[in-house]
Amino acid sequence: MEGLGKVEKINKVSEQDITNAIIKVSRKGKKIVYFTEGHGEKDIDVQLQQNRGADGYALAKEAIENENYEVKKILLASEKKVPSDCKVLVIAGPQTDLLANEKDMVQEYLKKGGSALIMVDPSPSASLADLVSPWGIEVNNDVVLDFSGVGQLFGAGPAIPIAIKYGKSPITEGFQNVMTAYSLARSLKIKKEHDSGINFIELVKTGANSWGETDLQLFYKERKVGYDEGKDKRGPLTIAIVATKKVENDTIDGISGEKRKTRLIVFGDSDFATNGWFHFQRNGDLFLNAISWLAEEEDLVSIRPREPEDRRVTLTKAQSRKIFWLGVILFPMAIVGAGMVIYIRRRK
Repeated sequence: MEGLGKVEKINKVSEQDITNAIIKVSRKGKKIVYFTEGHGEKDIDVQLQQNRGADGYALAKEAIENENYEVKKILLASEKKVPSDCKVLVIAGPQTDLLANEKDMVQEYLKKGGSALIMVDPSPSASLADLVSPWGIEVNNDVVLDFSGVGQLFGAGPAIPIAIKYGKSPITEGFQNVMTAYSLARSLKIKKEHDSGINFIELVKTGANSWGETDLQLFYKERKVGYDEGKDKRGPLTIAIVATKKVENDTIDGISGEKRKTRLIVFGDSDFATNGWFHFQRNGDLFLNAISWLAEEEDLVSIRPREPEDRRVTLTKAQSRKIFWLGVILFPMAIVGAGMVIYIRRRK
């Protein structure tokens, strides 16, 4: 592929590789996606290896880079402001709260028309409630439980809610009746009193057979749950919210007076995009669509083709012998024996 003086070689012919090559040769420069660090956030360099690294974000990083973005880490505590070349700021599941000056930097960045993806997990992880509150989003102190039974079909318990309901947005276009899963999530809601200039979309919702468990001590220590009327909230519950606001006379990217739009997406879960869950149904598509929409590249928002997975089965010697005897010896002999019995009966 050639374009704009750039050449991109394709090593294998697939829809995904051809699309990525076209993107790389047709776009000027690369947009930078920054992932914060320093508070126990999900690590974009942790890869999935055997039974380790399921909570890393290496697959997410690779997928973002394939969309022709540059991915970097940033320690906000060592900066004076969010870099001017930041197209999307990602805060992925911090375990501890951000420092006051870091929150100020993020707020300033958003007020000037920046884009951010903020993902929080249930307590004891940081809620970042005071960071998203000025943008009309309230973070509930609960754990979303799903007793619909859908998760049991693939071995998931009630603490992994399944969503098939999505708000009307370019991010979730074509997602209706398609599953996404969220391991240990907290619910969100739009505040009753908020800036009238902010527009909201409840992006992801759980089913009616879910609720927000507020007795976290009972849940974590004793693994006992039960719906308490007046205390817990019944589903459908919101797990992700989009907030947008038009901003004027900002100076982001060094441009003064340009009309921009602040774009913010808040998820009540960060595990859905980890290595362990990225390829589950449409989890990866949802994450990548959120990044593309935040980067103002709606043409990259889509449901991507699923790559064939290498699902090799490793057998022990005993299992191999069983398969040999059953598949090669016993079953064929049983078929031959049944044929002989039928033949003899017909002859009589």
